[in-house]
Amino acid sequence: MLPALERKHMMVRLQAMLRQVQKTRPFVPTPIRRMNRFQYNNAVVDLLELDREIFRLNERLMRRRDDYFHPQTKKMPPQVRISSRPLSKDIDNQRPEGFKGVASFPQDKRAEHGFDNRADHLTLSPLLMESFLKLSQTIVESPDLNPKECRSWDWLFASPGQSARGPVRGRYEVEQGGPVKVVGTPKGRAWSQNMRQWGAHWSGDTQLIWMCREKGLEMTLAFESAAAKGLRIGLTKAPDYGMFDLYLDDVKLGKAIDLYDPRVIRAPDNEFSEIKITPGPHTLKIKCVGKRDQSKNFLFGMDYIELALEEPSPNSPKVNRTETEVIRSRLKKLLRRAFRRPVDSETLDRFAKFAQKQIASGASFEEAMRTMVGAILGMPDFLYFYEASGNEKLGNKDRGRQRISDFELASRLSLFFWSSIPDDALLNLAESGKLSDPKILSAQIDRMLNDRRSGRFCENFPSQWLQLDRLITSVPDPKKFPYFYLVDGYRTSMHMIAEPLLLFETVYIEDRSIMELLDPKFTWENPMLHANYAGHSKAGHDVVTQLFKRVPLTDPRRGGVITSAAIMTMTATPIRTQPITRGAWVNAVIFNEPPEPPPADVPPLPEASKEELAKLTIRERLAAHRKREDCAGCHNKIDPLGFALENYGPTGVWRDTYGNGREVDVSGVLFNQHEFKTLVEFKQLILKEKHRFLRGFISHLLSYALGRGLGPADSPALDEMTAQAMKGQDQMRAVLKSIAMSDPFVHKNTLATTVLEKKAHSEK
Repeated sequence: MLPALERKHMMVRLQAMLRQVQKTRPFVPTPIRRMNRFQYNNAVVDLLELDREIFRLNERLMRRRDDYFHPQTKKMPPQVRISSRPLSKDIDNQRPEGFKGVASFPQDKRAEHGFDNRADHLTLSPLLMESFLKLSQTIVESPDLNPKECRSWDWLFASPGQSARGPVRGRYEVEQGGPVKVVGTPKGRAWSQNMRQWGAHWSGDTQLIWMCREKGLEMTLAFESAAAKGLRIGLTKAPDYGMFDLYLDDVKLGKAIDLYDPRVIRAPDNEFSEIKITPGPHTLKIKCVGKRDQSKNFLFGMDYIELALEEPSPNSPKVNRTETEVIRSRLKKLLRRAFRRPVDSETLDRFAKFAQKQIASGASFEEAMRTMVGAILGMPDFLYFYEASGNEKLGNKDRGRQRISDFELASRLSLFFWSSIPDDALLNLAESGKLSDPKILSAQIDRMLNDRRSGRFCENFPSQWLQLDRLITSVPDPKKFPYFYLVDGYRTSMHMIAEPLLLFETVYIEDRSIMELLDPKFTWENPMLHANYAGHSKAGHDVVTQLFKRVPLTDPRRGGVITSAAIMTMTATPIRTQPITRGAWVNAVIFNEPPEPPPADVPPLPEASKEELAKLTIRERLAAHRKREDCAGCHNKIDPLGFALENYGPTGVWRDTYGNGREVDVSGVLFNQHEFKTLVEFKQLILKEKHRFLRGFISHLLSYALGRGLGPADSPALDEMTAQAMKGQDQMRAVLKSIAMSDPFVHKNTLATTVLEKKAHSEK
């Protein structure tokens, strides 16, 4: 046997040789990537600048009821309101989610130990293609595709010379992205608030809420108007609203308005009929003058500003551009966005001629543009992300890999962070050839991470990484766990889902160390979840909208994704825990080392129905499986991980003994080298083996970012990113940036492309 020092030197040399070999090998080829339905929805929303989703997305396990996701602030509020979609009843009775007449596209299946964006799993059968084409047509035919919902209306659907957005029949919707702008930054945040839970009384189901905190503060809104006589303002009343003066262009409008009410209601319209408004820019200033004693705060909510528009003058300037020019201009912009690259003149001519033919056949301008959009949304150029082969010759050292183009880089970035298509800023940089510049790329990644669209990453990645969809089918025995079931069939699992997802969002927004996913000093809980951990009766009935508060942790047994009630419940049967399932989950999710499937002839574990079985612990009942030679290898690896969590019952409730009175034994050996006797010791050892989690988590992220499984050629990049994280660069955004700037992310396999090109050439 070689001395320890010599063994160490030999291993260093072997690892260096392996890395060198890996660098000369090509990356795993990425097949042509089709959008999954989550990406398709987002892409349509961004392309058409819509204000809501196209269809219901049940894979978004948690729904934000408060508008708290502001990553640029790097601060989570102390409490948030959320709901869990798939486990609740239809909470959108006032306004069903999605566009009218648009059916949900079939949900894409996840790869085993992977994600639902894997290119090799996103096949498109003829039947599925037909569904896509039908879906694209129903989108453009939906009555919800209208000026109120679609911010692109003026530049896309409206007839030349006509403005349909802001105002629509004189009404300005006061919301983010609309025609009314908040001027400057008022003291206290202002944002668009969803009002669906309080009824269908607000236009567009939204309002502008201003978090005014004290008397004397001001907020100013700016908008453009045609000539008008008369003004009507729609406001909201609520238990925490104040009293305000309104000023139009610094002229006070009537008396102070009191917005207090014990309920959340639409206030009666405030009408100012004698106000004359000239064409051009205007401001509306809101000044807080106090509040009632009963009011809890000084908040302000506004639904709309409505003007009594005068008829346009016959001498109003006319549009000089021809209809043909307008069509080409709009299609050029639309196609560039939809296809993620500049469109050649031949393609543009083909689309423009088709639109003109529609109009010549009697269709209106709007109808023709709807037809064009419907065709584009069903085209392969929109549905698929593919990477063209380059023409440059590569040296031997670069054999098998080539840097992707700037447009391909823009698409990869937008799919990773936004689950959508690139915006104009990315496309402009790609067109100028500047996006791949390391400094510019770094700045763009920062911009994207601070954009609210990054909320889609927080909606999609963590739920799949943690496999939380398994919780939906978890149904603990109601006789053994009556506290798990709430009123009207609701389950505590609704509340369990939110805890790890809110933890992930907090780590992301506040840019914390990813190690806090395992061991934070805080958690998120509501009364119902708190009651579940305590194992006692129901607490409250907040089943539709759940108020979660951020609470500090002092008990080392709580906190982190591994020991959350969600994971413990979904890895158990209705009547007992499953240590093997829990161990396999930890191995696959936390360390990204999924175990091999069990042999086909392994008998199922009998339930504790017989008297002799009822006297045994689960560890004793599973001992037979560990004795099989073909099972021992895997079981020695995963069993300690599962038994370490045996103190948590089938719903995550702590226990020291089993139902038969036997003491719970969680002792074991971690990674065949670290002995532990308690759960706390187990968690400490997991944290001590920091590099295992960092590499596993980063490899999950890289696979998700690339939309493929990883291969040997990805190992050097994984080693490098893990090493950076071990040196202290383990904050969430630093890790995400390292992935987006890594070798596998900015390169592609060229050998596979060459083979395909030769094959195609030989067939000609």
